[in-house]
Formats: sequence, structure tokens, C-alpha cells
Amino acid sequence: MRKKKAMSSLIIAFIFILAACTTNDTNEHTDPLETKKEAAIQIAEKFVKKMYTISYDAIDLDAPEKLVEHQELLSTYVTEEAYADLMPNEMKYPVAIVDENEADITVDDFQVKEINGNENELHIEFTFVVQMDDGKEEEMEEIKGEVTVVSIGDDRLEISRYYDQFKFYF
Repeated sequence: MRKKKAMSSLIIAFIFILAACTTNDTNEHTDPLETKKEAAIQIAEKFVKKMYTISYDAIDLDAPEKLVEHQELLSTYVTEEAYADLMPNEMKYPVAIVDENEADITVDDFQVKEINGNENELHIEFTFVVQMDDGKEEEMEEIKGEVTVVSIGDDRLEISRYYDQFKFYF
């Protein structure tokens, strides 16, 4: 009799534990698709801001290692193929603008929209700002472009395609 009560108590306790573990609290539940979409947007925004936010004091064209350091930092956001495509020109334009104007550059008002409901294909828009030493902002241009974000492994996203209209403005 005691064994039946003990066994019944154990079964009931097990059921309560099992029920507690499988209950989803709607406030804590996160949709994996929404999380992936947010991650894709975040990597696109981080990449654009790293690429187009440069301090004049940080870039010394007489010290090529600084330029290489900046480019290597950008390489962490993109696939090897995308890096090879961007490397020859795209990553050099922002540095040339900084050097030519002896000014800092920044990104403002970054916006993202999905293209045709595909969370991996993003249309981006941002304002490019040249910040002069005297604090004045010049050459504010709205730049448009597209980004394709792909999964690398289970938990890493990288940009496989990046295009913007930056070079046509400057």
C-alpha cells in the first residue's frame, strides 16, 4: 500500500514537473523567424555603420596598416566572396572621402525594408554625413542600396551581397 502511494506521488510530481517545463509563457516566447529577421537587420546596420563611420584622426593613408585594419574589421561581416567583390573599390571610397575632406564621416537615419517579403533580401536607406572640424555637417546625401544576408552554420549570419549608390554621389 505504501509503495502504491509513493509511486502515485512520484507520478503526480513527475507530471507537474513535466507540465511546468513544457508550458510556454507568451511573454517569454520568441518567434525564431522574427529573431532571424532582426539579426539580419542588425548585421546590415552594423556593417553599413562600420563602413561609413570613420574618424579623420583614425585613418592615416601614410600608414597602410590602418586601412588594412579597417578593411579586416569589415571582413567579419561579409562572406569571402562578398569581401572579394567589395575590396577593390567599395571599401576605399569612404576612406578617400575622409582624406579628401579632412573630416569625419557618419551614418544617420538607417532604415531597412524587406524586398518582396524575403527576410534575407533587404532594401537599405541611410543618410551619409560629412562632419567638418568646425562641427558643421556637409554633403548630406540619402544613400539607397540592397543587402543579402545568409546563414553560415547554425548561429552566424553574414552578408553575401552588398550594393549601394554611394560611389555615384561622391
